Amino acid sequence: MNIKALTGLAALAIGVSSVRASVVYELSSGPGNDFYQGFKEFGDELRLGGTDRVIESFSFDFFANYAETGGMTFRIYANDGALVSGSHTPGTILDVRTIDVTPGGGHVKIDFPIDSANVLPDTITYTVSFSGIGAGSPNRAGLLLPNSTPSVGASFDDIWQRTGPGASDWALIQTTDANGLPVIANFRATVTAVPEPGTLALLGLGGLGLLIARRRSA
Repeated sequence: MNIKALTGLAALAIGVSSVRASVVYELSSGPGNDFYQGFKEFGDELRLGGTDRVIESFSFDFFANYAETGGMTFRIYANDGALVSGSHTPGTILDVRTIDVTPGGGHVKIDFPIDSANVLPDTITYTVSFSGIGAGSPNRAGLLLPNSTPSVGASFDDIWQRTGPGASDWALIQTTDANGLPVIANFRATVTAVPEPGTLALLGLGGLGLLIARRRSA
């Protein structure tokens, strides 16, 4: 292989870390101030906007009225699981980590190392599960529902929730407020990403970005 070509591609791969990130999903505001509490793992399916897919950060907001170190488990899935209600369930786990639960809740921002291996598919689901809550417990926790739609990207008006321990044990549900009125079932979240190294390489060769083979459109 031509060593100059190899060096050039390596430089582009390393250079991805210095490229400015873009927002590929954002739902930051809305008229609602409710939260959704699920006693089992639950979350939202996101369809990312734009073309940048190397994840830089993921942020979301939650409410809680108690404290527990490592009391929340956060996961990101690819939607490549079994079909349920005509939609692919969360399948392959792309990231998992534990987060401290704090009284009053708060804003969580997870920064990822810019790595060409950390490429997101066009559709992902992120979920949370809380320990320390359950029937009869005074502890409450959940994700914030601004009752709105994203300004970047897209999300269906429903929530993925686990129904059992199996890989395909998921259900799509909707929710209402305290008055029984429908609430748009999207949680407050923001995802940022940078271009894939292959995208940078094609752009560096004179705008051949039209030849990039994109993933399936959702």
